[in-house]
Amino acid sequence: MKWRIIFRMRRLAAAIISIVLLGAVTVYLWRQPTPAELLVQGRLALEQGDTQQLETILAQLEKAGHTNYYRLLRGEWLWSRGDVHSALALVLNVSQEGPLRTQATLLTARCLLALEQYQEAYKLLAQVLQEDELQVDAHRGLAALTYDLGQWQQAEYHLRQVAALDSQDARPLRLLGLMYKDLARWEEAESVLRAGLQRSPPEPLLTNIHLDLAEVLIRRSQFEEALRLLASRQPSHDSEGNRNWHYLRAEAFYGLGRIAEAVHELETVPREQWSASMWRCAGRAHRDRDHLHEATKCLEKAVQLDRTDAESWHLLAQIYDAFGQKQAAAEARRQTEQLHSHLERLTTLTQQAIQKPWDPQVRQELAAIHEQLGQTALARQWRQAAAVCAAARPQ
Repeated sequence: MKWRIIFRMRRLAAAIISIVLLGAVTVYLWRQPTPAELLVQGRLALEQGDTQQLETILAQLEKAGHTNYYRLLRGEWLWSRGDVHSALALVLNVSQEGPLRTQATLLTARCLLALEQYQEAYKLLAQVLQEDELQVDAHRGLAALTYDLGQWQQAEYHLRQVAALDSQDARPLRLLGLMYKDLARWEEAESVLRAGLQRSPPEPLLTNIHLDLAEVLIRRSQFEEALRLLASRQPSHDSEGNRNWHYLRAEAFYGLGRIAEAVHELETVPREQWSASMWRCAGRAHRDRDHLHEATKCLEKAVQLDRTDAESWHLLAQIYDAFGQKQAAAEARRQTEQLHSHLERLTTLTQQAIQKPWDPQVRQELAAIHEQLGQTALARQWRQAAAVCAAARPQ
C-alpha cells in the first residue's frame, strides 16, 4: 500500500513537471516575435535613428535564419544611408513570394531610379501594379517617373491614385498643383492646392503649398485673397521662402494698384538677395510711377539674372524707346520676339509630349530649346527622358 502511494505520487509529480515544462515552452514560443514583427520593429528603430536596436534586430533575423527579412531590412538601412548599390545587391536576392517580395521589388525600383536606370524601374513598378493596383508606393514611384518623362497624363493619374489611397499625404496634391501651374490650368491648380492644405502637411511642405497657392491666386487676379492667405503664414526670416513671400505680397499689392506698398514690400528684403522676378516687379512699379531711370536699372538687373525674362525685355524696349536709345530698344525687342517664339514652341512641344508619351524626338527638341535658353537642368532632364523613351518605346 505504501509503495502504491509512492508510485502514484511520482506519477503525479512527473505529470506536474511535464505540464510546467510544456507551459514554459509555450510561453517562450509565444514571446518570440515573428520575422514580420521583427521587420516592423526594425523599421521603427530605423525611423527613430536607433542604430543599436536596429543592429540587434538584424542579428536576430540572421541568427534565426530569416534571410529574406534580414536582406530587406538591411537593404532599407543601406538605402537610408545613401549606399544604393549595396542596398540593391541585397534586395535583388530576396526570394520569398508574397508581400515581402512586393516590398523588395519596390525598394529595388527606388534604387534603380536613384541610379537613373529608369526603364528597369518603370517595368518593376508596372509589374507591382499589375499584381495589386492599390499598391500606393508603386503609384508614387510611377507618378515621379512619368512626371520626369513628360508623360503628364499618366503622372496625373498616378498622383490622383496616391492622393486617394493615402488621405494623409499632401505631396501628390502639391505636385499636381505644380503640374497644373506649368500647364496654366489655374483653376485646377487652386483646387488641388487647397485640398493639400486641408491635409495639414508638415513643414516645409505646408509653407510651400501656401506660397504655391498664393501665386496661383495672383495669376487668377484674386489679389485680396492672396494677401489674406500670405498674412496667415510667413516663412522664417533669411529663407528663400521668406524672400518669395515678400515678392508675392508685392505682386498682389501691384495688382491692386497699390504701387507704393509693392515697392515697400520689395525693399523689406536686402537688394543683394533679390531674384530676377523681384527686380522685374520693382522695375514695373518704377515705370508706372515715371521713375524711368530707376526702372531701367531694375529691369536690366532682371535680365542679367534671367536672360529668359521676356516681360523685362519688353519693358526695357519701351523705356529705351522713350530715351531715344534706338539700338538698345531694337535689341530688347529682338530678345523679346525670340523668347516668345521659343516659349510658343515649348508650349506646342509640351502638348505633343503629353499626347505622345513614348516619343523620344519630341523630348530631344524640348531639350534643344531649353539648351538654347540656357536652362541646362531642364535640357538634361528632357534628354534623359528621350533616352528612356527611345529604349522603352512600345513597338
